[in-house]
Amino acid sequence: MPGSMDGARTGALDGRKAAARARVERHAEELIALSERLHADPETAWEEHRAAAAVPELLDRAGFAVTPRYLGLDTAFHARFGQGPVRIALCAEYDALPGLGHACGHDLIAASAVGAALGLAAVADEAGITVEVYGTPAEEGGGGKIEMLDRGAFTGADLAMMVHPAPVDVAEARPFAVSHSRISYTGRSAHAAAYPEAGVNAADAFTVAQVAIGLLRQQLPPTTRVHGIVTHAGDARTPSRSGPRAAGTSARRRWPSWSGWNHGYCAPSRPAPWPPAASWTSNRRASRTRSSGPTRPPSRTTGRTPSPSAGGSPRRRPPRG
Repeated sequence: MPGSMDGARTGALDGRKAAARARVERHAEELIALSERLHADPETAWEEHRAAAAVPELLDRAGFAVTPRYLGLDTAFHARFGQGPVRIALCAEYDALPGLGHACGHDLIAASAVGAALGLAAVADEAGITVEVYGTPAEEGGGGKIEMLDRGAFTGADLAMMVHPAPVDVAEARPFAVSHSRISYTGRSAHAAAYPEAGVNAADAFTVAQVAIGLLRQQLPPTTRVHGIVTHAGDARTPSRSGPRAAGTSARRRWPSWSGWNHGYCAPSRPAPWPPAASWTSNRRASRTRSSGPTRPPSRTTGRTPSPSAGGSPRRRPPRG
């Protein structure tokens, strides 16, 4: 008797899988076209107006109840199908990288989410589920899902899932957490020809820091990444008070990162060896003197990372209406 019941359950499950697969295959060309459409027309964080309109079109035609401008966010949406007690949420990302387009494959993520939703909708009543699709803007540096969570998205969902393209197939990925830092170096202006020794070159200070970070990488564990770019390199060849600014990211799974470049850690189940600082400000003043003659001006370097009040990372906020 137990064996026959198990066989019946297996048969029912196989039948649902076949029905879901058939629905996805029926819409395969439309899903591929959606991905190609997004890929050809990339939009960056909080500017995904065309994508936010295109992604739920197929869901709307399939009978989903679609809510555009979800939770007051212009480029978010919510789609819902079914009335079952188990709520399954699928995340659709569709923003692109500045200057690179869909190098992170968000066009595939959006199309996959729509396809999965269509497949589940085919068996929603039989399986007792409610299928929900959340259009989540601004994943690339915008913290879109954080903004949505703060506004009440995903409340009551039993399960939230998404798929991400990768070179290999992995059922359970172990993604990196990420924190962002913006660091400025301030120098002292001086005339480059007449009194160069009177200036403090902020660009030189940043160069030293960048080289030090590069040397540090060989000592970082394999689960830690540190990257950065120069966002402003100064305005003139003269040693200038308005020095370079840099933006950096640190991604890691377990260990705290180097204090001063990025802070924090991603290990909720394992305490950090020391309390990671929420913000960092360093002011160093050093004087160099000659054996004879006047004392040279002090060197001053200032670096800052965002405070916890900014959410722990300088993500781009959605535009205000």
